[in-house]
Amino acid sequence: MAAQAQPGAVGKSFLTLAHGARLCAAGDGERRALARARHLAFLRRTHDRTGCPPWTLDFALIVWAGLIDKLLIYPANMQKNLDRLGGLVHSQRLLIALTQKGCSREDAYKLVQRNAMPVWRGEGDFQTLLKQDSDVKSI
Repeated sequence: MAAQAQPGAVGKSFLTLAHGARLCAAGDGERRALARARHLAFLRRTHDRTGCPPWTLDFALIVWAGLIDKLLIYPANMQKNLDRLGGLVHSQRLLIALTQKGCSREDAYKLVQRNAMPVWRGEGDFQTLLKQDSDVKSI
């Protein structure tokens, strides 16, 4: 059975920026005018910060909004790819947690690396190795 795609599941904040460009062409009177005014104000502020002509950013936002709207996301495939890493995606979170528990950054890094390297070699998963590491347990 094929995984279900979720169109447009990413880029919501980007679409909020580009939304003004679309509203300028849709809606009625007052709503349309307000959307256009907000959109133009955004473009002017961006031009002041970047020096990029407003029409360039306007065009880019419209193009990128169209691409992101059509983007297909397969959550099952994403989870499968994360699982292939054996839990290594949590190494940064562990590093921060160890330092918050009072471990020095250098010692925390050594503990994380000592348990992460076997996972890269395919010798187990990160969580299991951490549970077996007495030094990590003691912190």
